[in-house]
Amino acid sequence: MTTPARFNLSLLARLALLVAVAAICVRPQPAAAQLLLDEMPGAENVGVDDTRGTELPLDAVIHDADGKPHRLESFFDGERPVILVMAYYSCPVLCSMVHANLRSALNDINLTLGEDYRVVTISFDPKDDAAAAREHEDRYHNGLRDEPGDDGWMFCTTTDANAQRIADAVGFRYQYVPDTGEYAHVAAVFFIDANGTVHNFMENAQYRSRDVKMALIEAAEGRVGSMFDRVLMTCFLYNPETGKYTVVWMGVMRIVGTLCVLGLGSLIGGMLWSSARRRRLESGEESESLPSETDGFTESERIKS
Repeated sequence: MTTPARFNLSLLARLALLVAVAAICVRPQPAAAQLLLDEMPGAENVGVDDTRGTELPLDAVIHDADGKPHRLESFFDGERPVILVMAYYSCPVLCSMVHANLRSALNDINLTLGEDYRVVTISFDPKDDAAAAREHEDRYHNGLRDEPGDDGWMFCTTTDANAQRIADAVGFRYQYVPDTGEYAHVAAVFFIDANGTVHNFMENAQYRSRDVKMALIEAAEGRVGSMFDRVLMTCFLYNPETGKYTVVWMGVMRIVGTLCVLGLGSLIGGMLWSSARRRRLESGEESESLPSETDGFTESERIKS
């Protein structure tokens, strides 16, 4: 028998869920390190432009770590979002930070590399070859929680022209510095939807696992992640200036209101149902206590009467 007490427990369970959502929404996060470009040669031409909604040049040809050519469109299957990293394999510091920190963030999210999403690193240095790509692929596959398989995280090379086309599409501005033989560039990763369109980006050298997961869920349009993840997304909005997802209090209030309505509705419904059932039981007990007109008569006497 279901009682109002049990419905109160149901209400408490919903309120507990609300508390959990609110706690995640407002939990403080450590500040991420930002790359300073003030003293970098060519820094005035380096940065990331917001090109969300732009389609990548899907006809561009890139080569995997075995030297095999692929059209860029082959990396987008209409199901899995792709994290795109623009880097170069002889980068002394920054690209290694990006890859190592991204790997760490991916290891902390409950999405599966290769199954729910993919990662592709493309070198913008035309001098990089398949051997350099293979060396980096082996280095950063080591330490991954998930087995990347053949296409989970690919390290690729391409021509100068194709690298520039791809970089232009995602808004990644870099510049070769002849004096040092290196490239001036920022730290950034790009979230591309399953059809090859720029969905989001993070201009940073460190990546919070929560932000990475949210960006992937958004780019996948709800095809990855749990129902709770999709509800939680209404609490956050991406801020391109900080490269983070920040709390949207209107979304939190909507969730609070919905849970309160559901909880109140369950409580009232339970009370009405319990009251109606109690009335039916009382009515049945009264009818059972009344003497029957045929009490005291045999079957033959009832037939004669």
